[in-house]
Amino acid sequence: MKKRIVLLLSFCFFSGEITSAATRYIRTDGTDTGQCSSVATPCKSIQYAINRAAEASNDTIRIASGTYNEAVVIPSSFQELHLTLSGGWNDDFSLSCNGQPTILTAPDTSQSVIKMFDSAVWNTLDLNLTCINFQGNGLTYPLNAISMYSNRQNSMELSLDRCTASHFPGQALLIQAENSAQLTVQLNEVRLEHNSALLNGNWSGIGLFARATDADSVLDLDLENCWIRDNVGDNDQQGGGGVSLNAGEGGVLNATMTNTVIVGNEKDDTGAGLRVAASGTTSQSVLELDLINSTISGNRSLSFPAGGGLSVYAGNTSKTTVRLKNTIVWGNENSQGANDDIYLYENALNNEAEVSLTSSYSILSSINNEENQSVFTDGGHNLSVDPCLRSDYHLRRNSPAIDAGQCGTRLLPLNTYYRIAPLKDIDGEDRPPWGEYTGCDIGADEYFPRMLCFPIRTGKGDMTMICM
Repeated sequence: MKKRIVLLLSFCFFSGEITSAATRYIRTDGTDTGQCSSVATPCKSIQYAINRAAEASNDTIRIASGTYNEAVVIPSSFQELHLTLSGGWNDDFSLSCNGQPTILTAPDTSQSVIKMFDSAVWNTLDLNLTCINFQGNGLTYPLNAISMYSNRQNSMELSLDRCTASHFPGQALLIQAENSAQLTVQLNEVRLEHNSALLNGNWSGIGLFARATDADSVLDLDLENCWIRDNVGDNDQQGGGGVSLNAGEGGVLNATMTNTVIVGNEKDDTGAGLRVAASGTTSQSVLELDLINSTISGNRSLSFPAGGGLSVYAGNTSKTTVRLKNTIVWGNENSQGANDDIYLYENALNNEAEVSLTSSYSILSSINNEENQSVFTDGGHNLSVDPCLRSDYHLRRNSPAIDAGQCGTRLLPLNTYYRIAPLKDIDGEDRPPWGEYTGCDIGADEYFPRMLCFPIRTGKGDMTMICM
């Protein structure tokens, strides 16, 4: 029977009996004594509060705004543990996510700000992080905001909600499953930006690195309303400056990205924005990715050919499948400054490797299908035209992406409505409502005209507003 670890940074669902629950309080001027259970006497360090937890507890730790410099290690002494770390609280802990951030960083000799390695005895671990900013400013050691690693027959679930990881000298998020581990990762309203591995080299996926490797390992990844921008890497042959997704040696990785913007990333190898790769010398690896209402633009690879925006690779007997729906891949470059958006390539063993890309209702520029080895399927309603993006990667009023996407479709045999586009865009603005089939915009942004309004006086002397 497989053990089960659930690791959650936004919202969690779990089974099993929880023996206790406590709310603990952390503030920069607190004192690490007692149980941290009073608003009037908060503790000072996150690690101290975590260590107060008991077996099978369901603790919530409220962290007041301010900067906390500590390397947090999740305890490995429990078989079951449920934790919620909630940031952005005001001084009296009455209001959360109030615009005053909780900032977590770590000493320069640390590997990660939050670290969990699955060498523990857990049956279940829930970790819920909300409204926390991870910052690596000024650090030089290969440091991650969060590193999660499992190499046993366990199941883990990780979710981040309204969090930021920026200015780290390594991979902001490092997620890896090995040896039959099963891992689910959910990111919502997360920003991974301005991270760089130039000082340390030999890194890929500078914003997010996710990998499932070894037989029977499964990683399920879901990103929604996320920004992955301006991450830079060098001296590595695996690519993926913004995001690197990998399945190896029999691993399976399933990913969905919705309302996700991947822009301004740079890498020396393929897929400066997003690299998707499955390979393995002993077992077949499988990787599947769905990109829905997402935007990949302004990324630059320092090699050629590269797929400055997106590269898709399969090696040996492995299979990589990517499906684009209502997605923009445009304006990405290679080392020669030329437009280089998508690169498909294989390194087949006995012609058994498979790369498949299907696109519909999307805006694409160049697709480099190396030696026509890979399969590209035009699902219809694609455009090859400048999407007219603003400098902030939102749509201009003359963009051909406006109303050109697919909102939903009908599924046979019951002829039921199936929604494709999310009901809101990356800014939380409404798309056409449930039940609509067309009229959604392509990309992460749903265009709304910004009207200029000013007051005028009428002939009767009254004031009124005129909008243009």
